[in-house]
Amino acid sequence: MQFAHDFKTRAVAAPDRILVATDLSDTEFLIPHAIAQAKESGAELTLLHVISPILTGPIDPSVIAYVDLPQIKREAGLAIEEAACKIQARGIKCKTLVKDGFPSEVILETLRTTGADRLIIGTHGRVHLERLLLGSVATELLTKVMVPMCVIGPKAQERIKHTVPRRILHPVSLRHPNSTVIALDIAQHYRAELTLLHVIDRDETDLGSVNSLINARSRELAKLIPDSESLWCSIATRVRVGNRAEEILSMASTMRADLIVLGVSATVPHWPMEGNRTAYKIIATADCPVLTIRHDAYVDNLRSEKDIAAFILG
Repeated sequence: MQFAHDFKTRAVAAPDRILVATDLSDTEFLIPHAIAQAKESGAELTLLHVISPILTGPIDPSVIAYVDLPQIKREAGLAIEEAACKIQARGIKCKTLVKDGFPSEVILETLRTTGADRLIIGTHGRVHLERLLLGSVATELLTKVMVPMCVIGPKAQERIKHTVPRRILHPVSLRHPNSTVIALDIAQHYRAELTLLHVIDRDETDLGSVNSLINARSRELAKLIPDSESLWCSIATRVRVGNRAEEILSMASTMRADLIVLGVSATVPHWPMEGNRTAYKIIATADCPVLTIRHDAYVDNLRSEKDIAAFILG
C-alpha cells in the first residue's frame, strides 16, 4: 500500500510535469492556475497549442483555400513563447510546443511523450468555432485521459482568487471509492477543507424511505473518513436528494468551493456528452475549476475502510 501511495497518487496531488493545452485566447485565465499548481508541487510546465485542420480548412468544401500553415505556426509560436516568458519569470521551468492535428489526439500523444501527470485545459476560447472545438475536446478527453484533468470552465475563468484550493468539494459515488481516495489525498496535500457529497437520485426514493436512505448513505460516507489524528485536513459529509448535477453545483456555490474533484466513468454507452452528462454539465457550469479523475485510475484494488485509511496516511 505504501508503494501505491508514493508512486501513484502523490503525483495526483503534487504532479512533476503539467501539460497546459491552450488555444492562445485563454492564457489569461489558464496561466494563473498553471503557475499556482506548478509552484505548489515544483512541477515543470509544457504549454501546448494545437492547430486543428478544422480551423485551417475551408468551410465550403467546394472552395480551394490557401492556408499558410508555416506562417500560422510561426505566429502561434511567438504567442505561446510570450506566455511561457511570463511563467519563466516566476521561476518555473516551462517548455512550449506547437503542433497540428486533431486536438484530442495530439493532447493524448503529448501526455505520453512528455510524461505529464496532469492536464490543464479550458473549455472554450473567445472565437465561436474555437469555443465549440475546445468544448468538445475537453468533453472527449473525460473518458480517455488517465491523468487528472483540471478543467477551467466559462464561469471559473472569472474567479481566480484562490488558485490554490482552500475548500474542496468531492461528489462521492459509493460504487467507486477510488476517486474518493484521491480527493482525500489532494485535500491532505493542500490542507484544505474537504466536503464529501453524496446525491441520492429521486428515482431511488419513495415517500416512506427517504430519511432511512439518507441515514444509511450518511453512515457509508462516514466510513470513508480515516479515524486518525494524523489527518491534516478537515472533512465534512453531506447527503442530498435530487438531480445530481444541480445538487453538486448548488453545494459548490453554497460552500464557495475553490475546486471540485470529480470522478468520471471510463466506459460510456454514447458520445461523452451523453454518457457523462452529469460530469459535462458540472464542468461547463461550475464557477470553480474541476479536477476530473477516472474511477479506474491509480487504485483499482482499494475497497475497504482499512485500505483507504492506510492509503491516505501512508
